Amino acid sequence: MKLTIHGPNLIDQSKGDFHVHAAGCRDNHREVRMNGSDHPWTIEADSAQAVVEAIYSDHIAERQAGDPYSTWQPYLEGIAFFPCVKDLPNERQTQGVCARCDQPISLAGDGAWEDESGACGCGDAEHEPA
Repeated sequence: MKLTIHGPNLIDQSKGDFHVHAAGCRDNHREVRMNGSDHPWTIEADSAQAVVEAIYSDHIAERQAGDPYSTWQPYLEGIAFFPCVKDLPNERQTQGVCARCDQPISLAGDGAWEDESGACGCGDAEHEPA
């Protein structure tokens, strides 16, 4: 899903430091016109986790293991996800079932669906989650 992120330094930050809308949402124009969003950016994201990691990847990487801010979850409270993205899952989908052969598969780092051996029972190089 294409999402547009506004912030930080918005005029109204009562809902969060960053405001997230669907890329085609008409409220994006309002954020620019009335809320001081002068440099919104659009990303492709499949979850709130992906949005947080896009915004705060440097902060997360700088933290030591065990620090609560070394993971994405604590940053959620500073981001407002508006109704146009209400169906966005919280976490990235990491497991699924191949739509062709019903074998369990997981999402590899490159975004391809595959199991640990590199392919599921159907032998298809590109899998589609069911």
